[in-house]
Amino acid sequence: MQNLEHAENMLVMSNKDYNALRGMVENTEYFSDEIFGFHAQQAIEKAAKALLDIYSIEYKKIHDIGELFKLLKQNGYEVPIEFISLQDLTEYAVDFRYEPIESDNDSLDRKLILNQVIGFIDYIQKLLEKHQSQNS
Repeated sequence: MQNLEHAENMLVMSNKDYNALRGMVENTEYFSDEIFGFHAQQAIEKAAKALLDIYSIEYKKIHDIGELFKLLKQNGYEVPIEFISLQDLTEYAVDFRYEPIESDNDSLDRKLILNQVIGFIDYIQKLLEKHQSQNS
């Protein structure tokens, strides 16, 4: 039960990062891709940790979304394919946290990322509710 409570708390925090993203989607003048990407990464990291908590899988204090997804897979749980690309956001927690992006590539597709983030959070929220109802 304690893991489900922690999962719930992690989703609350994930939603706070998602809400910050909502305010940054159209506001590219004040919020750089590095800042937007960081909050997107944080939302996904916290949601992935909530998913690990739901399944009672222990994890270390890591920020690598790919490693969190791998940990789920190693324990028999697949992250739905539509969310796998979210692991690419890890670079915003590590590489781009302290250095600017040096690229000629187009900027982040903020609306796409926003939709993926809320989709992932919603997916985990439904799993959490299912597990909570099974344990009550």
